[in-house]
Amino acid sequence: MRLPGMTTLDVCARLRRACRDAGGQKAWAQKNGVSPAYVSDVMNSRCEPGDAILKALNLRRVIRYVEVPGKETESPSPLPSPDSRPLQADGDDTGPLHVELCGGAG
Repeated sequence: MRLPGMTTLDVCARLRRACRDAGGQKAWAQKNGVSPAYVSDVMNSRCEPGDAILKALNLRRVIRYVEVPGKETESPSPLPSPDSRPLQADGDDTGPLHVELCGGAG
């Protein structure tokens, strides 16, 4: 079963088409504020596309976790009550916990 969305190879194919339509990797890179070397690295799967490339392609990264079929899993633990959740790093527990993932260039 294929989930909706794109693979990294799909993103690379979209980037290749965009570069071709722009007149080449260098032209596309200059138009979108990234280096031609970085575009080449992404197109050749040497690194993942970062925010600048994804934004220029009108994409965003979504991380998804799926259960492995056929593997028995334990019942999930119940979610903690709002009163028992840990404090945020700044000590403010009045709002939702915000987590940012660090990525590569772009």
